[in-house]
Amino acid sequence: MKKNKFLAILFSIVGLVSLNSCEQYLDVESLSNTAEAQQFDSASDTFSALVGVYNATMGDNTYGQRMNLILTQSGDDLRTSGDYNANDRRGISCFGAIPTNTELLRPFLDTYAGIERANLVIKNIPLSPVYQTGFCSRQKINGQIFG
Repeated sequence: MKKNKFLAILFSIVGLVSLNSCEQYLDVESLSNTAEAQQFDSASDTFSALVGVYNATMGDNTYGQRMNLILTQSGDDLRTSGDYNANDRRGISCFGAIPTNTELLRPFLDTYAGIERANLVIKNIPLSPVYQTGFCSRQKINGQIFG
């Protein structure tokens, strides 16, 4: 009986000690995410952020297909004839698209993501150490972004 009581107390203590966590291990910085201050600390990282702006708008949902080929087919001088479904591409060209049309959601979301990225680049470039300290780097970045 004393042996069982001793083992129960021993395993309880070992269990309680093993459940403690180390705070340093839990506060590990994610290697897959980049903070804004870190993204704009060099000219090459700033250029990568700028490329990310254009990358958000180059897929099939934006300027790759939808915005160039599908959404531009709407006009009062060109109209698809016959019956159409308001939930497909012909619903857009017949001015009958409804909010559940899947051809409208992804172009909106991807364009919105590109605008958000552009706003972050415009906000953070003047705050970056590269912009504030380097004259040549500042001219290069200004030329690529604003001119």
